[in-house]
Amino acid sequence: MLTAADIQHELRRELGPGERLLWSGMPRQGVVFRAIDLFLFPFFLVWAGIPTLAALGFLTSGKGTGMDLFFLPFLVIGAYMLVGRFFVDARQRARTFYGVTNQRILIVVAWWKRRTTSLKLALLPDVTLTEGRNGRGQIQFGPDRWAGASWLGGGWPGSTQYMSPRFDLAENVRAVYDIVIKAQREAA
Repeated sequence: MLTAADIQHELRRELGPGERLLWSGMPRQGVVFRAIDLFLFPFFLVWAGIPTLAALGFLTSGKGTGMDLFFLPFLVIGAYMLVGRFFVDARQRARTFYGVTNQRILIVVAWWKRRTTSLKLALLPDVTLTEGRNGRGQIQFGPDRWAGASWLGGGWPGSTQYMSPRFDLAENVRAVYDIVIKAQREAA
């Protein structure tokens, strides 16, 4: 588990002259199940289950025609959709850092390649707070490029290209939102 100093160190690399870090944090850690998973799980179970049963049928029948290899991509994709995507999402969040400075919003993802998203506070579009009963939630900076993008959540290859920048699964999200709004007023 990374400490507050580790998180700040990752973000300080991005700071410009005269820029001060007002808040830093990370998304919730570990495997996370989202509401959409209740809908998707049965679909993915069928996606993975039918080819699995068919491949097992070919293997147990002794007809090694190579037809069982036809089902291999379906099995791999099904395994990723059922289980793998949760671990990919968790790993990516373990290397995601959020920061609010006196000038910008910073989102740094240091997984595979280091990718930094920087949003000037004075030019921020609408800022949307979604807060759960447990104090966790998300702060979204601008509208999504596709209305269904937020449903996908993490772990989907390419899904972030349709999502607006956001602090996702943040702790004490109301306090962070207040810091963003105050910094935005002072930057204008």
